[in-house]
Amino acid sequence: MKPAKNPRASMSLPVVTMVAAIATAAAGCGGSTTTGMNLGTIDSAAELAQLMDAAALPMASVFTLINGGAATSSAGAAARSSLAALTSPVSCPSGGSASYSTSGTPQVTFTSCNLGGVAFSGVLNVTLYSVANNYTATIGGGDLTMSGGATGTLSISNGMIQWSTPATDANTYWQISVTINGAAICAWSGGSTCL
Repeated sequence: MKPAKNPRASMSLPVVTMVAAIATAAAGCGGSTTTGMNLGTIDSAAELAQLMDAAALPMASVFTLINGGAATSSAGAAARSSLAALTSPVSCPSGGSASYSTSGTPQVTFTSCNLGGVAFSGVLNVTLYSVANNYTATIGGGDLTMSGGATGTLSISNGMIQWSTPATDANTYWQISVTINGAAICAWSGGSTCL
């Protein structure tokens, strides 16, 4: 990701508490992917940043489709104004799917959803906001298992991705903080120290 701050980030940082998550390592190492990423288990801030650098843009595209927008300027999305259309699964950029549930806490269920060379499966509590072509996904918890370019389980307490469509490095901001082996580690799209 580009190290520049997203100017919209200050709008929702007060709304979103600092991201806290637990990444637990699972046995085994991931195989190489078509992106060349082979992180294995996530056990450092640098690996967490690499994971998010690879996954944030395609995840933003999936959230855009769920929220009824087009993932890119040239790709049209079917109208998702009805509840049935909103909750029907969408395809992930490199395979798998994601579906949105509005019953109780809004949730996104990932099923082998390949995002940047890592296949994610599991459920995240996600609230999606949009104004024109500007989007925010506030993650309120959940667990994702990973395979491919990274392995293990990512248990997320909360997080945030902000972007404009079409999502690019220049207009996408993310931040995440995890606890690995009892130590808090934070990564964000601006690089180095988190806000």
